[in-house]
Amino acid sequence: MSSQPISPSTHQYGSSGGPLFPRTQVLLLILVMTGMACDRASDKRPSPPSTSAVVQQQAATKPPSTAVAQGIRLTTIPESHDSDFSIFDEHGAKRLREQEKANAVVAIEPGRYVLKQAHSDFVYASNVVVKPGETTVVAMGAIKLTTVPDTLFGDYHIFDESGQTRLREDSAANVPVTAPPGRFVLTQKYSPFPYAAGVLVKAGEVTVVEMGAFRYSGPHDYHVFDAAGAKRLREHGKPGELVTAPPGHFVLKKAYTDEVLAADVVISAGVITEVR
Repeated sequence: MSSQPISPSTHQYGSSGGPLFPRTQVLLLILVMTGMACDRASDKRPSPPSTSAVVQQQAATKPPSTAVAQGIRLTTIPESHDSDFSIFDEHGAKRLREQEKANAVVAIEPGRYVLKQAHSDFVYASNVVVKPGETTVVAMGAIKLTTVPDTLFGDYHIFDESGQTRLREDSAANVPVTAPPGRFVLTQKYSPFPYAAGVLVKAGEVTVVEMGAFRYSGPHDYHVFDAAGAKRLREHGKPGELVTAPPGHFVLKKAYTDEVLAADVVISAGVITEVR
């Protein structure tokens, strides 16, 4: 038999009966399969974090700032009254800042200052030094004058230790009133009736001054004198009034006369003394 040439459209088969692919098709198939394997491998790689995520992570790990505010921080007893203050120059003459809040840093330039109660000339601190980059802390105390319930005339004034210079007026009873460390004299609001002398205030503490009371049930208006009956402390008392008074010994006299209505009236803290 004579052999016939194989036409290009005719497939060749191997000994197993399968077609024999041309060499170019085999190479193309290998390249395609290799590319698919690379794509699958790249899909499994983790994607790099976004720029915003990196910034957020850096912000979260950044250590907190250790900068200290420059200024004055006046600290007070919790719930104490009249804590607002003003800042004056070192001579206490020129007001630089007013009605500043306590327990917060008030930014101010380095220098020396005087602090006063916001609504009076009551000096809270003098010679307060502020240094660059530092917070100067000024710690206050408080006075709490307590009265017997339902008594009259509990409000009081605060004087210096000598009792001559009034530092603050119209202080309310039964609440802590802000005061600087030192010694003070307390008097009844409407008269020179001394409520307490040598009241010692310490930084960070409440000094409690406990009062007593008396009630005169006689028929006449009266004045209150000291234990010797020589110095008039309070005048124009009315019968039946429950009056605030400090612990001690007193004499009651009929108003506008020297007639003694009650001698050696003893007042004790937290107690009502009945005088008939």
